[in-house]
Amino acid sequence: MNPFLRRCILIVCVLLLVSDHALAETASKTVDVPFVVACPFATVADELSFDALRALWRKGLAETEEIAHLTLRPEAIALFSDAFGPPDPSAIFTAVDPVGKIRGGNRGCALIPAVELTPELKRIRVGASPAPWDAAYDPTADPLNRKAPTDGPFAEKSFDPSLVSRVLITGTTALTRNTSYAMAQHGAAWAGSAVKEIFESADIRHISNESSFWAKCPEPIRSRTMQFCTPYEDWRLFESLGVNLIELTGNHLRDYDWPPLLETFELFEREGAPYYGAGRTIEAAARPYTLRHNGNGFVFLGCNSAGPEHVFVTGTLPGVHRCDFDQLEADVRHYVEAGEIVIVTLQYGEAYSRKPGDYQKRDFNRISEAGAAVVSGSQSHFAQSYGVASDRIVHYGLGNLFFDQMDTPIVGTRQELLDRHIFYDGRLLQTEIQTTMLTEFARPVPMTSAERSGLLSEILPLTECLESREEAR
Repeated sequence: MNPFLRRCILIVCVLLLVSDHALAETASKTVDVPFVVACPFATVADELSFDALRALWRKGLAETEEIAHLTLRPEAIALFSDAFGPPDPSAIFTAVDPVGKIRGGNRGCALIPAVELTPELKRIRVGASPAPWDAAYDPTADPLNRKAPTDGPFAEKSFDPSLVSRVLITGTTALTRNTSYAMAQHGAAWAGSAVKEIFESADIRHISNESSFWAKCPEPIRSRTMQFCTPYEDWRLFESLGVNLIELTGNHLRDYDWPPLLETFELFEREGAPYYGAGRTIEAAARPYTLRHNGNGFVFLGCNSAGPEHVFVTGTLPGVHRCDFDQLEADVRHYVEAGEIVIVTLQYGEAYSRKPGDYQKRDFNRISEAGAAVVSGSQSHFAQSYGVASDRIVHYGLGNLFFDQMDTPIVGTRQELLDRHIFYDGRLLQTEIQTTMLTEFARPVPMTSAERSGLLSEILPLTECLESREEAR
C-alpha cells in the first residue's frame, strides 16, 4: 500500500478513536440532582420514611392519606426505577408538569427536582435526610439524590447552595413583665436555649422587638402591667441567638415616652444590630433595610397601622413608622422592578382568631399583589393562617415568641409559629413552618409531634390559594 495512503488511514483511525473516547466520556458525565417529595402547602404531614416511600412506589401502599400517590415527569421514571424497581401504576403517575397536575388536588404529591419547588408546595422529609439548603446536607446520603446525565433533561436541575439565603421571621417579642422576671432568675440566654438551633439554621435572623431597652427600666417583678420597658441586660438574649435584624414597629415602644426609644436605637447601633420600622426622624423611620446575601438582594419594609397615636414618629420626636398603604404599595413595586426581593412585616390590629379579618386580608393581600415575596403579620399574639401562591406567601400572624402570655387571655397564646423562608437564586423557594410552645413565661421549646400536628391541623386547612402574579397578568 502506498505509504502516504497508509499514513492517512492511520490518522483517520486515531481521530475516530479519540472522538469515540470523547463521546463516551461526555456520555458518562453526570450531575447531582436532589429530588424532593413535594405536597400542597396545607399538608400536615412532615415526613415519610424511606420504607414507606418504597412501598408506595412498588406496591401502591400509602402510609398516609395525604401522600397517596406521586406524579413525576416521564423522564424521571428511569432515574428512580434503577433503585426503587418498577413503579406501581395505581400510585405513581407521570405528567409533563407534575406541579400543575397536583395543584389544587387532594391526596396528590409530586416527585420533582428541589430547584422546582415553590411556596405553594411543602417539601416532605424522607427519613431524616436534611434539605439541600441545610448545612448538614450530604448528596451521597440523600435517597432522593439522582445522578443525572449532563446531556439529559435534568442536566440544569442541580442545586447550588451558594445561591441560598435562609430568612427566619418571628412573631411578638416583648422582654418585659413576667418574661423579663424569669430571665432575671435564670439568665437571658436560658430563655432562647431551646430555639437556638432554629436561629442558627438561618442566615438572616429576625426579631420583632416591641419593648424599648431603657437604663432606668424598673427591676423586673411578676406583674400584668401594660406599660413596657426592657432592662439592658436582656439584650444578651438577642446576642445569644445571633439576631441580626430587628423590627421596631411595636405599639409599646414609647410606653415611657421617647427617651427609651432613643436609647434603644443607640444600643442597637453600638452592638451593630440593624433595625427598621422606627427612627429618629420621619425619613429614617420609613427607610427600608437592605442587604445582599449569596447573590440575593433583600429589602425589608415595616410599619404600624394600629397605633396608638403617641407611638408614631413626628417632625420633632422619634417613633414608629405609620403605615401609608398607598405609599407602601408604590415602594414595593419600585423595589421589585429593580430586581430586589421584598419582605414586608406589618404591625396590625390584634385579633384572637386563626383567620384574618376582612380589613387585614385586604391590606396584606394588596401589598402581596404589589410584588412582595413575603408579607408577615408581627402583631399577632395568636397564630394565624396563611395565603400562598407559586411566587409569594402571606402569613397573617405568627403569634408570640418571647412574651409572657401563658394561654391568656385565651388558650392558644403559648402556641408559636416561626417561618424559615428559603430563597434561591432570587426567588422564594419554600417556607418551612417551625412550631414552638412557650414555657415558664419566657422560654419557647420545640413542640412535640402531637402538639405540632394539632396546631397545624387547625391552621393549614385555612390556607388561601392566591393567584401568582403571572396568572394575574
